[in-house]
Amino acid sequence: MTNKTLTINNWGILNLFTSYLKHNKAIIFSMFLLPLIFIVAVSVNYNTIMGNENVSPALIIMLLWLVQSTSFAVQTFLTILLDFKQSIIYRRIGLTRIKKVNFLIMSSIFNLILMTISNFFIFLVIIILAIAFKENNLLNAIFQWQMLLSILFTLACSVLLTSVALLMSSLIKTRTGQTISALIVNFLIILPLFVLIFFVHSLSNSTSQLIDSIGLGGVIGIFVGAFVLINLISVLLYYLSWKLFRWYE
Repeated sequence: MTNKTLTINNWGILNLFTSYLKHNKAIIFSMFLLPLIFIVAVSVNYNTIMGNENVSPALIIMLLWLVQSTSFAVQTFLTILLDFKQSIIYRRIGLTRIKKVNFLIMSSIFNLILMTISNFFIFLVIIILAIAFKENNLLNAIFQWQMLLSILFTLACSVLLTSVALLMSSLIKTRTGQTISALIVNFLIILPLFVLIFFVHSLSNSTSQLIDSIGLGGVIGIFVGAFVLINLISVLLYYLSWKLFRWYE
């Protein structure tokens, strides 16, 4: 009975976060309206971005996913964490059966769910636009093995960004600090990613030649190495947040 109760309480944290969504409409903006702005910006410059046949649509979509995930993690999710850490609910969580480490895990899962929904929305809109404008080449290119690598890489980066937000919430105690730090992180990560989208066509020739020279095995090897490295960094940031900077305080 005890284990069952603990399980219900732990997963009940997700319901607590979900109820929070009803009172914060800005989250809906971050999940759905902000991605539309990104997509419109790319669509307006579609011919420029996709003007080279070597440009992979999977790469463009992955970059859009990373832009959105970074924006969501360092702004919306960080705000959610600060709201809960300053609330009476979190301060009294030690009186319940819920352990604070489980709160950390469930909050991370909650953020990953929201980012996945938002990224799926981006993918769905792009497919709808491709069908509406009869971009069959784009549709065919999307459903290739490169998209699987893009999905896995994006998921790894989403975990990394979640750990970054947790670490930031350990170090930042005020709204002003959150706003300033979010702007800095956005400038350092989001802006270069978004700029890269508009210049990726100019890099496509050299990238294509590099892939041809190292072969498919080399590409997969580089991907696996990057995937493992990103996850190791995520584990390190989680450890620092919990042990060194005492995220639960």
